[in-house]
Amino acid sequence: MSATPVTDPGAITATALVAAALVAVAVTALGASVLRRTSTRTPGGRDRPTGPPARVPDLVDLAERIARETRAGRGVRDSVAAALGSHPALAPEVAHALGRHAPLAAALAAHRPRGDERDLLIHALSLGVHHAHVLAEVLDRTTVVIRERRAWRLERSAQSAQARASARALTVLPAAFALWGALSSPSVRQAYTTSTVTLVVAAVGVVLNVAGWWWMRRVVGASR
Repeated sequence: MSATPVTDPGAITATALVAAALVAVAVTALGASVLRRTSTRTPGGRDRPTGPPARVPDLVDLAERIARETRAGRGVRDSVAAALGSHPALAPEVAHALGRHAPLAAALAAHRPRGDERDLLIHALSLGVHHAHVLAEVLDRTTVVIRERRAWRLERSAQSAQARASARALTVLPAAFALWGALSSPSVRQAYTTSTVTLVVAAVGVVLNVAGWWWMRRVVGASR
């Protein structure tokens, strides 16, 4: 004659406490991730750029046009002003300063760093202020660097997408398997409600799963 399992109130209380702890851990991890992503300040206290990134083809076209103009004998300032007339959004502060007939050095100094390839192009143009005879060559090399950085960025984006997909799978599959086992097997449900060892092992597994998810997000976020 088999004994009828009796639900232990202590086990139910332990289950509730474990569930509350796991929810708290998950909410804390999610909150930290959201706060980190929504922050718009750098560690040095400067605001991060919030505008859209510059299109690489536009930057390459701008650099190549300035290089052609200077090779043809046109002045550096006139070449930059004419090229920015076609793409003023790439460096609006510089275009505005040139429109007000400011010297080229002062106009380039008005550029606000964006943290992308625009800063590299402005730096190359700043070199041309004092070394106009090598500006065309510098711009040629700058376009090569811009293209290489774009290819590198696309490769990193693809790798981070694969890592994010793997992290989601490794996070969801254990939880889905545990839920399926609890729904389909009475013995599994009994173990969760009557066995303290099962509850402790399940709690440790969930905590490790959440910790692994959080760590993967940090690693992927750093690579991006």
